[in-house]
Amino acid sequence: MIDKRFRKEEFEKCGNNSPRGEALLTELNIEILNELDKTLRVKLEEIASKLNQLGHQLDVIEVEDVAPGVMNMLIMMDIQKKIIWRMGLDLVWTP
Repeated sequence: MIDKRFRKEEFEKCGNNSPRGEALLTELNIEILNELDKTLRVKLEEIASKLNQLGHQLDVIEVEDVAPGVMNMLIMMDIQKKIIWRMGLDLVWTP
């Protein structure tokens, strides 16, 4: 959760390029990726729902969740379990 831990003042207290500042930045990046991860999952479910309203019978299945912000593979499958769409998605941050 992005909260008061990540106020500007907290980063200023840590100082530039300090181990404490880098740790705080890493925590923030993980929280940002978690938020994006949730948003993307919801949106993909919405897309599947729209396609289902157009006659498809799709389920969204996650094959592997490697780490927060890294969705290795999402697959949309029809009712006969035939893969009709694949999406690999990596959200990457660099410190």
